[in-house]
Amino acid sequence: MDKTMDTREKLLYSGLELFATKSYEGVGIQEIVQSVGVKKPTLYHYFGSKLGFYTSIIEYFGQKYIALSQNCCVYRRDLVFSLNSLASQLIASALNDPHFFGLLMQGAVLSPSAEHYDATRKYLHDFVAPLEALFLASEQEHGNIRGKSKVLSRSFLGHIWVNLYSAQEHSSQELETLPFALVKQFMYGIFA
Repeated sequence: MDKTMDTREKLLYSGLELFATKSYEGVGIQEIVQSVGVKKPTLYHYFGSKLGFYTSIIEYFGQKYIALSQNCCVYRRDLVFSLNSLASQLIASALNDPHFFGLLMQGAVLSPSAEHYDATRKYLHDFVAPLEALFLASEQEHGNIRGKSKVLSRSFLGHIWVNLYSAQEHSSQELETLPFALVKQFMYGIFA
């Protein structure tokens, strides 16, 4: 861990790795604080609770992905271009930041009774909203998607995320074409 990080940042980075590899339920406060070399009151001082800590991790690491989604999903009268841009950025980001995407994958299948369900769902909603708006804006040119923006946005992300599991097995040349292949396959399903 970077020695220039303050204690709060060290906790966030360590917590991200622990939650991503062991799950929210599989990690205790003691394990988190020991990984950074601090005492429990320090974590409670910064975050209030385990749930507050988890929520802070999602917010801290997730903002750049919400910004990525907002930037890629601007409607430029070319739906395929925007989807290719988002797919490329998501695949590159997932390969560079596997812990955060692992955490998101866990969050995508949470039971509503899970303590951290609301924090995860709020983040996923904020992340998906620009994509949903992109599909909504493109309805004028693509009448066959009218009224389907919500389901298409979630289906598209699911299509990308499912294929991220195998992305690390691809060569760098295959990774360059993977986003385009996935978008082509997805769009074929829409227009077929």
